[in-house]
Order: sequence, then C-alpha cells, then structure tokens
Amino acid sequence: MPRLLPRLLPTRSSLVLMPVLVAILLFAACGGDDDPPATATVAAPSVTATATSGTPTATPTATPDPTTAPGTSDVQWDVPVHAPATRTGVDAVDRVIAAAEAGDVAALVELAAFRDVQCKDSDTGMHPYQCPPGVADGTIVSAVSAAYCEGTFISPDDIEQAIAGSFFRLLGQDDVRPLRLYAVAELDEDPFEAGSTYRVLLAFPDGTGRQLWVNADGITVVWFGCGNAPVAQMTATSSAGAEPNYLLSPLTR
Repeated sequence: MPRLLPRLLPTRSSLVLMPVLVAILLFAACGGDDDPPATATVAAPSVTATATSGTPTATPTATPDPTTAPGTSDVQWDVPVHAPATRTGVDAVDRVIAAAEAGDVAALVELAAFRDVQCKDSDTGMHPYQCPPGVADGTIVSAVSAAYCEGTFISPDDIEQAIAGSFFRLLGQDDVRPLRLYAVAELDEDPFEAGSTYRVLLAFPDGTGRQLWVNADGITVVWFGCGNAPVAQMTATSSAGAEPNYLLSPLTR
C-alpha cells in the first residue's frame, strides 16, 4: 500500500496568489499613507525636593592658633604662648591660670593667699612691708607679697585695685590687655619667704609679662614686672645658676 506524503511544495494557484497577499499586508502596515506615524510626547514628571531628616554632618573646626587668644582672634603674640586652656594638672596652679586667661579680677582676688607679716616703718631691702599710714612699726598685718622693681606687699583692702589697675595693663597705659600662658616653673627658692611653690609666667601680646607665684593655698606673690619687662627675662636662672624645673616649658617657634 503506497504511503501518503504530506504536500510540502506549494501548488501553482498558491504561487499566483502569494504576491497579492504580500502587497495587501505591506499596504496595511503603512496605513496607506506616506506620512510618518505620530510620536507621543510624555512630559517629564515634576519633582519637588523634600528635606530629608537625619543626623547632621559635623563641620570641622580649625585648630586654635597658639598665638591667638580665644575671643581676640585679631590679636597676635610677639612671643610663643601656650594654646588656650593648657593646664598643668596641679589644681591650685590651674585655677590661677584659668582666672588670668579669663581676665577675671574677682577670681584672682579670691585666690589670693594672704598671710600675716610684721610691717616695718622703713624699707628693709626685698621685704619692705612698710606699714600703712597710722600703723605702728612691728604691727602684724595680712598681706600678699608683690613686686614691681622692688618688693612690697598688698593688703586685702588694696588687692582688687592693684590687680584691676596694674595686672592686666602695661605700666603707664590705660587699656586692658589679654594675657596668655607662657610657662610654669617650680621654685627652688622663695626670696619673698611667702611659701611659694610655683611661678606662673604670663605674656602680653607685645612680649612683656606678669608672674603669679602660687602654693596649695593660692596666689602668694603678684609680680607686676619692672618697666614692662619681657616675659622671657622672667625665666632667669636661680641665684645658684640652676635652670628652672618647668611644669610647662616656654615654647619655641
């Protein structure tokens, strides 16, 4: 029995109709028109920016210039001074430094360590302790030692005026100047016999200076300098020629 094969080849009639079908399909696809199809334009959606809450990024702050005081950024020191808030770790000394840097007259007065001394009616070298007017020779008075070009003492009645009037001002001038920490040294001798342990050296912008001598009780000596002396000269060696033992040494540039 012969096998039936599928009709794989096109017949004559299908070959005749095929070009006609192709032409119809092409005409339908082109729409019978030479114009290109319209293209739809989609408007971009408008976007409204909204604030995003979150942790703010920290803004870096500049490292303080060691020659510029806090609150006085336009003031420059002619000598190298320690950065603001530099401390020694010795409580009595650090309280004195903080008060001096802040220009706090009341705090320095509060820190004064008065002691009883016997006043004299005439100068006696480094320790004049000249009696106040009307006070008899040999009278015991309460005082803090002080020095300009020579030694003297300051009574509780005069300490505020002395500090406010002279400590934060250059001698002979009226305007108040900022002070910054220059150095802190241990004392190997105390010519004022005031029980001092440390001396705090402070500098004005022009390089002249002040000293405060300190022990555990507070300020024992207020040193105003002599003729606006440079603070660098206040670090002189002792009478024995020994270099100071610094808690905080003077800086160099």
